[in-house]
Amino acid sequence: MNPRDCATAQPTSGWCGRASTYARRVIRTLLLLTSLALALALVSAASAAAPVVPVRTQTQIATARPALAFAPTRMLIGFHFRSWRGGQAALYEHFTNRAGWQITFVSAPLRGLCRAGAIKTFQLDGNKVYWSQTVNEQQAWRCVRNRGGLWVRLVAASPQPPTKLADSGLGRVVASAKRI
Repeated sequence: MNPRDCATAQPTSGWCGRASTYARRVIRTLLLLTSLALALALVSAASAAAPVVPVRTQTQIATARPALAFAPTRMLIGFHFRSWRGGQAALYEHFTNRAGWQITFVSAPLRGLCRAGAIKTFQLDGNKVYWSQTVNEQQAWRCVRNRGGLWVRLVAASPQPPTKLADSGLGRVVASAKRI
């Protein structure tokens, strides 16, 4: 029987009954998939809406140290903003996770060459990021100009070794940094 004939077929016709049951299943599945996609989009939008550094803290940083007012816009999974402080020559923003691991984001005036001390170089989010490691810590950094035109070195550092905290992870944190 041709599907177009279902409109005029007897209600007891087997093919038309199977076709309408199949159509209902397809529509139900499409509605379920659409609602799941919408829910996923809402969850990701909600998580993207919360800044890594709270807005109130960003305002305090921009007021206290406008020349060094930078903050990461991405952070490694599980890490949350803990505190900040302005030192004599730098601004420090501290992040921790539940295991007690630390990441410190530092903005300081650039002294010397930006690439000095680099062991690796990454190209992340369109930014050239440098990385090095010592016995006590690893760090990733890049250099940018502040509003006054002076060069600022942005650093993400952690005492965790690269075997526990990926070098490219720190690179992503520093590559995401934006002026406040």
